[in-house]
Amino acid sequence: MRVRRWVRPRRRQIAGGRWIVTGASRGIGQALAECAAGRGARLLLVARSADRLERLAQQLAATAEVHYLAGDLTEPQFRQQIGDWVGKNWAGCDVLINNAGVGSYGPLAEAPESRLRAVMELDFFAPILLAQRLLPWLKQGRDPLIANIGSVLGYCAVPWKAEYCAAKAALRMAVDAWRAELAGSGVDVLLVSPSTVETSFFDHLAAGSHPPHKRRGASPQWIALQTLKAIEHRRSEVVLTWEARALVWVSRFFPALLRWANAVYARRCNRLHQP
Repeated sequence: MRVRRWVRPRRRQIAGGRWIVTGASRGIGQALAECAAGRGARLLLVARSADRLERLAQQLAATAEVHYLAGDLTEPQFRQQIGDWVGKNWAGCDVLINNAGVGSYGPLAEAPESRLRAVMELDFFAPILLAQRLLPWLKQGRDPLIANIGSVLGYCAVPWKAEYCAAKAALRMAVDAWRAELAGSGVDVLLVSPSTVETSFFDHLAAGSHPPHKRRGASPQWIALQTLKAIEHRRSEVVLTWEARALVWVSRFFPALLRWANAVYARRCNRLHQP
């Protein structure tokens, strides 16, 4: 009887790869761009702020090939523009990092429809539709990957962030299904789920949100390094920080405890934000 030895798959190569990073003008996206450029990736940076993208591209141009496109990922025309640019300039894509997103904060009962739709459009529809648009070019890529920056709140909901939790949970479910659908196609799918990150994320909430009480979190640079490590080591799903993993564990095995904690937190939020 012949015994097969288990062989660890080789690492995914970063140097020379054609990478698209969305939400690259600040926070995790900027840190991802900086880390990938430092490892020799060729970059197309995407965000709404042309000025910030231009400054970042100039900063990274000394060590990497960097391009940028500014626009709104919720607009079909802009997603088409990205696909056209890739076809014209690269004729393929190796890594797509869906990082762009928007947060929200406030009771669901008071959430305006515009806030609900804004969060779902950017946090769920935009990454899925962009990946659809780029899938033919990813299939032409070298060891291609769709990497999605999710959230631990995609595993368990918390009060005052209902629509954000819903969008990230929908993204996680879609990613799980797409990973199975793309098995055998050569295109891998990764979900990275951090917890609180020390960025300006809470300064750019969807319109209609309440100003939240910020708390400390992981640095964008650390999140970026862990994401590159997951990409390199061919992980399919990672939950970053022990606090986030503990929250997922509690939600899975002790749901009643999480419901109690959420009720306490909701009462605290309601009391703090009373007029």
